[in-house]
Amino acid sequence: MFKVAGIVVVTAAAAALLGWLLISLAHAPEAHHVPVAVVGKGAAVTRLANSLDANSAFAVTRADDGAAARRLIAERKVYGAYAPLAKSGRVITSSAASVAVARLLRASFTKLDAQRHVRTVTTEAKPLPAQDSSGVTAYVLALVAAMIAALGAWWLEFWAPSIRRGPIAALVRVGVLLALSLGVGAILAAISTQLGIYDGDFFVVAGAVALATLGTALVTAFLTSLLGTAFGVVVGLSVFLVVGVLATSGGGSAPEFLPDLWRQVGSGLPARSTIELVQNVVYFDHEAITTPLLVLGGYVVGGLVLMMALSPFRRVSS
Repeated sequence: MFKVAGIVVVTAAAAALLGWLLISLAHAPEAHHVPVAVVGKGAAVTRLANSLDANSAFAVTRADDGAAARRLIAERKVYGAYAPLAKSGRVITSSAASVAVARLLRASFTKLDAQRHVRTVTTEAKPLPAQDSSGVTAYVLALVAAMIAALGAWWLEFWAPSIRRGPIAALVRVGVLLALSLGVGAILAAISTQLGIYDGDFFVVAGAVALATLGTALVTAFLTSLLGTAFGVVVGLSVFLVVGVLATSGGGSAPEFLPDLWRQVGSGLPARSTIELVQNVVYFDHEAITTPLLVLGGYVVGGLVLMMALSPFRRVSS
């Protein structure tokens, strides 16, 4: 009786905590330090740039002309740009980076142009394909990769020899998880390309998803062997799926719509890097992929090291 009551209390507390976390983050999100370029020279442009930079919603970079602004967008240094011309305001957006930020820039600068009594002209520097007009495919790929990785590592704890039987058993587990990750990457990339979303990018998308899946699976496999199957999978799903994808990835909008603390947490988890890696290789000609690769590669190497370090200890039968 007491055991059942304890399970109910723990489950209710977990539901309340996760509900509070996800609802609080999704409720009335505000932009924080969105990188944007202000185009032009002169005292008036400088005053405008300083005014925008003083607003916590934006982090302003100066660009001498439109070509320079487009380079900043292509290099993933800013989300968009604004040029306050005499007879119009020109807004350059990048929906491929974030539909939510593109919408924010159009709304913010249209309002500013209304105050200047000029019309607003909007241009898309990096548009999304019609098949992914909402821009959430990379987010969905990260979510599925995290879920399959954690559940796959948990399931293998029942089926495969425990890594606590020694290094050979640990390497067998690594091999199985590698095969699983490659399969997940290939399947998700095939679905995406078949739907015309990432047409012509099968191998880079498959590789990015496989890398993310493998890193998450290796760390979760270590946790299930260290903590036991139940605690290990709960921790794995909580960290990599709930916190990593749903709470801190920013995949549904942009990381800049998250509070500073959660934005920093998300930068160190695989989901954010998965989303950025897929976006940047597909839409931005492989720009700004070093950090995502280092994060995802770090999980692969770290998970492998942890599994091998645990393998000589607590040799038990599965």
